[in-house]
Amino acid sequence: TVLVLSVLYATYPLSPLQLILITFLNDLPMVTLAYDHVEYSTRPTKINTKERTFLSLLFGFSGILQRLVLFFFLTFLKIPFGMIETIFFLQMTVSGHMLMYVAHTKERWYKYLPSWQVIVATLSTQIIASIVALVGLGMSSISILFIIFIWSWSLIWMQLSELMKIFQKKFFPFNNKKQLLVS
Repeated sequence: TVLVLSVLYATYPLSPLQLILITFLNDLPMVTLAYDHVEYSTRPTKINTKERTFLSLLFGFSGILQRLVLFFFLTFLKIPFGMIETIFFLQMTVSGHMLMYVAHTKERWYKYLPSWQVIVATLSTQIIASIVALVGLGMSSISILFIIFIWSWSLIWMQLSELMKIFQKKFFPFNNKKQLLVS
């Protein structure tokens, strides 16, 4: 998204401080993934790299698409650029953490929640990011309505990411036995 917007508009939707904060706020949930629930196997598991790559591309392209739509929507509304940067900062933090819930399991995200450590880490860092955006600590402040909008936007796109997982399973079943027979 940043590359596309840099090429199209010769602008960067995040300040250097916001990039540092996103990195910092993403580190804590990443560290807690070591405590996440895992399914144990009696044999070494085989990773289907085609399936993982395809799903990662789906998640990546949907992330780019949703952020471009958000950017164009905000510029259409003539939101000041400083506020757009703050909205992007919050959106990248919140939706990035929500994607962790979708991507950590092949099941539906709400049927197989991550460990309590991951949940506490993601929620606390999202709340910190929301407070920073509301107060405008080192950036333009945004209203509580924008924060609610971003959380809602991210929840909707989280469900669309979940649908991508279903789409991939249904239409591109890389581990389907019929496909193995055809190959």
